[in-house]
Amino acid sequence: MKNVKIGVLLLALLMAFALIGCGSNEEEEVSEDAIAVVNGEEISRETFEQVLAMYQVGYEAEFGEDVWEMTIESGETVLEALKQEVSQILILERLVIQRAEEQNLSVSEEEIDAAMEPYMEDLALVELMEDGTLDEEFIRGQLKKELYAEKYQEWYLSENEVTEEEIEEFYEANSDIFDVLQVQARHILVEDQELARDLIDRIQEGESFEELAMEYSTDGSAAGGGDLGYFGPGQMVAPFEEAAFSQEVGEVSEEPIETQFGYHIILVEDRIDESESLDDARENIRSHIGNQRFQTHMSELFEEAEIERTEEL
Repeated sequence: MKNVKIGVLLLALLMAFALIGCGSNEEEEVSEDAIAVVNGEEISRETFEQVLAMYQVGYEAEFGEDVWEMTIESGETVLEALKQEVSQILILERLVIQRAEEQNLSVSEEEIDAAMEPYMEDLALVELMEDGTLDEEFIRGQLKKELYAEKYQEWYLSENEVTEEEIEEFYEANSDIFDVLQVQARHILVEDQELARDLIDRIQEGESFEELAMEYSTDGSAAGGGDLGYFGPGQMVAPFEEAAFSQEVGEVSEEPIETQFGYHIILVEDRIDESESLDDARENIRSHIGNQRFQTHMSELFEEAEIERTEEL
Protein backbone atom coordinates (compact mmCIF):
# COMPACT_ATOMS: atom_id res chain seq x y z
CA MET A 1 0.00 0.00 0.00
CA LYS A 2 1.45 3.31 -1.08
CA ASN A 3 0.38 5.40 1.89
CA VAL A 4 2.01 3.31 4.59
CA LYS A 5 5.40 2.85 3.00
CA ILE A 6 8.14 5.42 2.88
CA GLY A 7 9.38 6.29 -0.60
CA VAL A 8 12.21 4.23 -2.11
CA LEU A 9 14.73 7.05 -1.74
CA LEU A 10 14.09 7.75 1.93
CA LEU A 11 13.90 4.05 2.77
CA ALA A 12 17.32 3.50 1.23
CA LEU A 13 18.72 6.35 3.28
CA LEU A 14 17.11 5.04 6.44
CA MET A 15 18.82 1.70 5.86
CA ALA A 16 22.12 3.53 5.60
CA PHE A 17 21.45 5.22 8.93
CA ALA A 18 20.76 1.86 10.53
CA LEU A 19 24.46 1.16 10.05
CA ILE A 20 25.64 4.34 11.76
CA GLY A 21 22.99 4.54 14.48
CA CYS A 22 22.16 7.97 15.82
CA GLY A 23 25.61 9.45 15.54
CA SER A 24 26.73 11.76 18.31
CA ASN A 25 23.19 13.02 18.95
CA GLU A 26 21.71 12.08 22.29
CA GLU A 27 18.27 12.22 23.85
CA GLU A 28 17.67 15.62 25.44
CA GLU A 29 14.80 17.73 26.70
CA VAL A 30 12.50 19.04 23.97
CA SER A 31 9.08 20.64 24.26
CA GLU A 32 6.05 18.45 24.96
CA ASP A 33 4.66 19.30 21.52
CA ALA A 34 7.72 17.95 19.67
CA ILE A 35 9.55 14.64 19.36
CA ALA A 36 12.80 16.12 18.03
CA VAL A 37 14.55 19.33 17.04
CA VAL A 38 16.71 19.20 13.90
CA ASN A 39 19.13 22.09 13.42
CA GLY A 40 16.73 24.30 15.38
CA GLU A 41 13.53 23.13 13.65
CA GLU A 42 10.95 21.18 15.62
CA ILE A 43 9.24 17.99 14.46
CA SER A 44 5.80 18.13 16.04
CA ARG A 45 4.31 15.28 18.01
CA GLU A 46 1.13 15.68 15.93
CA THR A 47 3.07 14.95 12.74
CA PHE A 48 4.75 11.98 14.42
CA GLU A 49 1.39 10.51 15.50
CA GLN A 50 -0.08 10.94 12.02
CA VAL A 51 2.85 9.26 10.24
CA LEU A 52 2.85 6.49 12.86
CA ALA A 53 -0.86 5.89 12.17
CA MET A 54 -0.13 5.48 8.46
CA TYR A 55 2.49 2.85 9.17
CA GLN A 56 0.30 1.04 11.68
CA VAL A 57 -2.38 0.51 9.05
CA GLY A 58 0.19 -1.08 6.76
CA TYR A 59 1.62 -3.33 9.46
CA GLU A 60 -1.83 -4.58 10.48
CA ALA A 61 -2.80 -5.22 6.86
CA GLU A 62 0.33 -7.33 6.36
CA PHE A 63 0.77 -9.04 9.73
CA GLY A 64 -2.63 -8.82 11.43
CA GLU A 65 -3.90 -6.86 14.43
CA ASP A 66 -1.86 -8.99 16.87
CA VAL A 67 1.40 -7.65 15.42
CA TRP A 68 1.77 -5.13 18.27
CA GLU A 69 2.10 -7.94 20.81
CA MET A 70 5.11 -9.38 18.98
CA THR A 71 8.71 -8.72 19.98
CA ILE A 72 11.84 -8.47 17.84
CA GLU A 73 15.40 -9.68 18.45
CA SER A 74 16.29 -6.60 20.51
CA GLY A 75 13.49 -7.42 22.96
CA GLU A 76 11.42 -4.40 21.89
CA THR A 77 7.82 -4.75 20.84
CA VAL A 78 7.03 -4.14 17.18
CA LEU A 79 5.30 -0.90 18.17
CA GLU A 80 8.33 0.37 20.09
CA ALA A 81 10.61 -0.40 17.16
CA LEU A 82 8.18 1.24 14.71
CA LYS A 83 8.09 4.41 16.78
CA GLN A 84 11.88 4.65 16.63
CA GLU A 85 11.83 4.06 12.88
CA VAL A 86 9.20 6.75 12.28
CA SER A 87 11.18 9.19 14.42
CA GLN A 88 14.29 8.49 12.36
CA ILE A 89 12.36 8.93 9.10
CA LEU A 90 11.03 12.32 10.16
CA ILE A 91 14.50 13.51 11.18
CA LEU A 92 15.86 12.35 7.84
CA GLU A 93 13.08 14.14 5.94
CA ARG A 94 13.78 17.38 7.76
CA LEU A 95 17.49 17.18 6.99
CA VAL A 96 16.79 16.62 3.29
CA ILE A 97 14.35 19.54 3.09
CA GLN A 98 16.75 21.87 4.87
CA ARG A 99 19.48 21.08 2.37
CA ALA A 100 17.09 21.34 -0.58
CA GLU A 101 15.94 24.77 0.49
CA GLU A 102 19.56 25.90 0.87
CA GLN A 103 19.96 25.11 -2.85
CA ASN A 104 16.74 27.04 -3.67
CA LEU A 105 15.01 23.89 -4.84
CA SER A 106 11.22 24.01 -4.80
CA VAL A 107 8.16 21.83 -5.26
CA SER A 108 5.13 23.24 -7.06
CA GLU A 109 1.47 22.69 -6.21
CA GLU A 110 1.04 21.16 -9.67
CA GLU A 111 3.69 18.55 -8.89
CA ILE A 112 1.97 17.70 -5.62
CA ASP A 113 -1.41 17.46 -7.43
CA ALA A 114 0.03 14.93 -9.88
CA ALA A 115 1.57 12.86 -7.07
CA MET A 116 -1.66 13.00 -5.07
CA GLU A 117 -3.92 11.30 -7.65
CA PRO A 118 -2.93 7.64 -7.10
CA TYR A 119 -2.97 8.09 -3.32
CA MET A 120 -6.62 9.07 -3.35
CA GLU A 121 -7.44 5.65 -4.79
CA ASP A 122 -5.98 3.91 -1.72
CA LEU A 123 -8.94 2.77 0.37
CA ALA A 124 -6.95 2.49 3.62
CA LEU A 125 -5.75 6.07 3.22
CA VAL A 126 -9.26 7.30 2.48
CA GLU A 127 -10.47 5.53 5.63
CA LEU A 128 -7.87 7.34 7.75
CA MET A 129 -9.01 10.62 6.25
CA GLU A 130 -12.68 9.85 6.86
CA ASP A 131 -12.16 9.03 10.54
CA GLY A 132 -10.18 12.23 11.05
CA THR A 133 -6.78 10.63 11.68
CA LEU A 134 -5.36 12.33 8.58
CA ASP A 135 -6.46 15.12 6.27
CA GLU A 136 -5.63 16.09 2.71
CA GLU A 137 -3.29 18.86 3.85
CA PHE A 138 -1.19 16.34 5.77
CA ILE A 139 -0.98 13.94 2.81
CA ARG A 140 0.06 16.78 0.52
CA GLY A 141 2.73 17.72 3.02
CA GLN A 142 4.11 14.17 3.05
CA LEU A 143 4.21 14.09 -0.74
CA LYS A 144 5.97 17.45 -0.79
CA LYS A 145 8.71 15.99 1.41
CA GLU A 146 9.09 13.02 -0.93
CA LEU A 147 9.40 15.31 -3.96
CA TYR A 148 11.94 17.48 -2.15
CA ALA A 149 14.00 14.36 -1.42
CA GLU A 150 13.93 13.32 -5.07
CA LYS A 151 14.91 16.78 -6.27
CA TYR A 152 17.72 17.11 -3.77
CA GLN A 153 19.20 13.77 -4.78
CA GLU A 154 19.00 14.76 -8.44
CA TRP A 155 20.75 18.05 -7.65
CA TYR A 156 23.45 16.41 -5.54
CA LEU A 157 24.26 13.80 -8.17
CA SER A 158 24.37 16.44 -10.89
CA GLU A 159 27.05 18.15 -8.83
CA ASN A 160 28.83 14.86 -8.06
CA GLU A 161 28.41 12.87 -11.25
CA VAL A 162 29.35 9.22 -11.54
CA THR A 163 32.18 9.03 -14.08
CA GLU A 164 32.58 6.56 -16.92
CA GLU A 165 35.80 5.38 -15.28
CA GLU A 166 33.93 4.52 -12.06
CA ILE A 167 31.31 2.59 -14.04
CA GLU A 168 33.94 0.56 -15.89
CA GLU A 169 35.86 -0.18 -12.68
CA PHE A 170 32.67 -1.42 -10.98
CA TYR A 171 31.79 -3.62 -13.96
CA GLU A 172 35.24 -5.23 -14.01
CA ALA A 173 35.37 -5.72 -10.24
CA ASN A 174 31.90 -7.30 -10.11
CA SER A 175 31.79 -9.31 -13.31
CA ASP A 176 30.00 -12.22 -11.63
CA ILE A 177 26.96 -10.01 -11.00
CA PHE A 178 26.46 -9.65 -14.73
CA ASP A 179 26.70 -13.34 -15.60
CA VAL A 180 23.27 -14.83 -16.31
CA LEU A 181 22.79 -18.60 -16.05
CA GLN A 182 19.25 -20.01 -16.03
CA VAL A 183 17.35 -23.01 -17.27
CA GLN A 184 13.68 -23.46 -18.03
CA ALA A 185 12.46 -26.90 -17.02
CA ARG A 186 9.51 -29.16 -16.36
CA HIS A 187 9.47 -32.02 -13.93
CA ILE A 188 7.39 -34.94 -12.78
CA LEU A 189 7.61 -35.71 -9.06
CA VAL A 190 6.53 -39.12 -7.73
CA GLU A 191 7.13 -41.02 -4.51
CA ASP A 192 8.04 -44.37 -6.10
CA GLN A 193 11.34 -44.94 -7.91
CA GLU A 194 9.98 -47.73 -10.09
CA LEU A 195 7.06 -45.56 -11.19
CA ALA A 196 9.56 -42.84 -12.11
CA ARG A 197 11.57 -45.29 -14.23
CA ASP A 198 8.40 -46.49 -15.92
CA LEU A 199 7.42 -42.89 -16.77
CA ILE A 200 10.88 -42.22 -18.24
CA ASP A 201 10.42 -45.24 -20.51
CA ARG A 202 7.00 -44.01 -21.61
CA ILE A 203 8.38 -40.53 -22.38
CA GLN A 204 11.21 -42.05 -24.43
CA GLU A 205 8.62 -44.06 -26.34
CA GLY A 206 6.86 -40.84 -27.33
CA GLU A 207 4.24 -40.11 -24.70
CA SER A 208 3.69 -36.45 -23.76
CA PHE A 209 5.79 -35.23 -20.82
CA GLU A 210 3.17 -32.59 -20.01
CA GLU A 211 0.27 -35.03 -19.97
CA LEU A 212 2.15 -37.51 -17.78
CA ALA A 213 3.07 -34.67 -15.40
CA MET A 214 -0.58 -33.65 -15.11
CA GLU A 215 -1.59 -37.24 -14.42
CA TYR A 216 1.15 -38.44 -12.09
CA SER A 217 3.12 -35.52 -10.56
CA THR A 218 2.39 -34.98 -6.88
CA ASP A 219 3.33 -31.32 -6.53
CA GLY A 220 1.64 -28.04 -7.45
CA SER A 221 3.30 -27.81 -10.86
CA ALA A 222 1.22 -30.76 -12.12
CA ALA A 223 -1.63 -28.52 -13.27
CA GLY A 224 0.78 -26.72 -15.60
CA GLY A 225 2.26 -29.90 -17.00
CA GLY A 226 5.17 -29.78 -14.56
CA ASP A 227 6.31 -26.30 -15.68
CA LEU A 228 8.81 -24.74 -13.25
CA GLY A 229 9.64 -21.71 -15.36
CA TYR A 230 13.16 -20.27 -15.38
CA PHE A 231 15.45 -20.64 -12.38
CA GLY A 232 19.09 -19.99 -11.61
CA PRO A 233 21.76 -21.56 -9.40
CA GLY A 234 20.85 -21.80 -5.74
CA GLN A 235 17.10 -21.83 -6.24
CA MET A 236 16.56 -25.59 -6.23
CA VAL A 237 17.80 -28.38 -3.96
CA ALA A 238 21.30 -29.56 -4.89
CA PRO A 239 20.60 -32.92 -6.62
CA PHE A 240 17.80 -31.39 -8.71
CA GLU A 241 19.91 -28.36 -9.64
CA GLU A 242 22.94 -30.46 -10.59
CA ALA A 243 20.83 -32.61 -12.92
CA ALA A 244 18.94 -29.71 -14.50
CA PHE A 245 22.05 -27.69 -15.28
CA SER A 246 23.94 -30.69 -16.65
CA GLN A 247 21.21 -31.69 -19.12
CA GLU A 248 21.03 -30.40 -22.67
CA VAL A 249 18.00 -28.51 -23.96
CA GLY A 250 15.30 -31.01 -24.95
CA GLU A 251 16.83 -33.76 -22.86
CA VAL A 252 14.89 -35.83 -20.29
CA SER A 253 16.54 -37.39 -17.24
CA GLU A 254 17.86 -40.86 -18.00
CA GLU A 255 17.39 -41.88 -14.38
CA PRO A 256 15.09 -40.55 -11.62
CA ILE A 257 16.66 -37.78 -9.52
CA GLU A 258 16.16 -38.44 -5.81
CA THR A 259 15.66 -35.53 -3.38
CA GLN A 260 13.97 -35.22 0.00
CA PHE A 261 10.71 -34.62 -1.88
CA GLY A 262 10.74 -37.87 -3.85
CA TYR A 263 11.87 -38.88 -7.35
CA HIS A 264 12.04 -36.32 -10.15
CA ILE A 265 12.05 -36.65 -13.92
CA ILE A 266 13.37 -33.45 -15.50
CA LEU A 267 12.87 -32.03 -18.98
CA VAL A 268 15.06 -29.02 -19.81
CA GLU A 269 13.29 -26.77 -22.31
CA ASP A 270 15.61 -23.76 -22.53
CA ARG A 271 18.96 -22.51 -21.25
CA ILE A 272 20.35 -18.99 -20.87
CA ASP A 273 24.10 -18.68 -20.37
CA GLU A 274 25.33 -15.19 -21.14
CA SER A 275 26.88 -12.06 -19.66
CA GLU A 276 25.25 -8.64 -19.59
CA SER A 277 27.42 -6.23 -21.56
CA LEU A 278 28.81 -3.03 -20.11
CA ASP A 279 26.59 -1.03 -22.46
CA ASP A 280 23.47 -2.82 -21.19
CA ALA A 281 24.51 -2.54 -17.54
CA ARG A 282 25.83 1.03 -17.65
CA GLU A 283 22.74 2.91 -16.40
CA ASN A 284 22.02 0.42 -13.62
CA ILE A 285 25.63 0.73 -12.44
CA ARG A 286 25.44 4.52 -12.61
CA SER A 287 22.27 4.45 -10.50
CA HIS A 288 23.80 2.05 -7.96
CA ILE A 289 26.98 4.08 -7.48
CA GLY A 290 24.95 7.29 -7.33
CA ASN A 291 22.66 5.91 -4.64
CA GLN A 292 25.64 4.75 -2.59
CA ARG A 293 27.25 8.17 -2.96
CA PHE A 294 24.09 9.95 -1.86
CA GLN A 295 23.67 7.65 1.14
CA THR A 296 27.21 8.50 2.24
CA HIS A 297 26.49 12.21 1.81
CA MET A 298 23.31 12.03 3.88
CA SER A 299 25.02 9.97 6.58
CA GLU A 300 27.64 12.71 6.89
CA LEU A 301 24.91 15.36 7.16
CA PHE A 302 23.22 13.28 9.81
CA GLU A 303 26.42 13.02 11.85
CA GLU A 304 27.02 16.78 11.59
CA ALA A 305 23.44 17.84 12.41
CA GLU A 306 22.38 19.21 15.77
CA ILE A 307 19.56 16.89 16.79
CA GLU A 308 17.73 16.83 20.09
CA ARG A 309 15.31 14.01 20.82
CA THR A 310 12.54 13.41 23.30
CA GLU A 311 13.01 10.57 25.73
CA GLU A 312 9.44 9.34 25.28
CA LEU A 313 7.78 8.63 21.94
